[in-house]
Amino acid sequence: MSGMNTGASSNDAFYRPPSPAWQFHAKGRLGLVAVVLLLALVAVASLTRRGAAPVTSPAAMAPSFLDNLEGLQLLDQDGRAFRPAALAGKIVLLNFVFTGCAATCPTQTRELAALQRSLPASLRRDVRFVSISVDPLGDTPALLRAYGSSAGADFSSWTFATGRPQDIERLGERLRLFRGDASPSRPEDHATGLWLADGGGRLMQRYGGAGVDVARLAGELTRLRDLAAETRRTL
Repeated sequence: MSGMNTGASSNDAFYRPPSPAWQFHAKGRLGLVAVVLLLALVAVASLTRRGAAPVTSPAAMAPSFLDNLEGLQLLDQDGRAFRPAALAGKIVLLNFVFTGCAATCPTQTRELAALQRSLPASLRRDVRFVSISVDPLGDTPALLRAYGSSAGADFSSWTFATGRPQDIERLGERLRLFRGDASPSRPEDHATGLWLADGGGRLMQRYGGAGVDVARLAGELTRLRDLAAETRRTL
């Protein structure tokens, strides 16, 4: 991930060579999730209409992926406190970067910026991009702002965050960001990839590898937005 490490190794437990089809066949999984959630919500609505006792929907009971950010002291690219509450109700794309990276990080950030620009305004307002630095001692808010600007990021819906070393290490443990002999003290050892959470904070996909298929991911964001709209109509 740095000048000495030009890309993820094939031995990386998280690494999967990028391809146009990606590696997790997200379309099928999202479709299955949509069917399951809709059936559950229809059942809940039916019971409610019949006067049955209140039922907690499966969606409401599911743990939130964004809970991984709770309790961490993070600052955004403007030096302001960044809290997961700011992401409530939004589809979230999360990745990890550091400004000293000379290979994968800047490439992935530029590809995500291209994705952000490709989204229509009606979809962009429902999506938040979050990039968290794995080099908290080196990456200041000002450096992260310059880094995001150089990649073409729109900060109105994209946060670049840093924090205390102990908080970044804790987050890395929660998300298994460093595996095997990898060390939080070596930011270039962090796993590449993207985490995609829906508007309810549920983790929908963990994409491995460094490549971003902009067209495909834009379609998946659209499907998540449409699923949320369909769910609201069903309630």
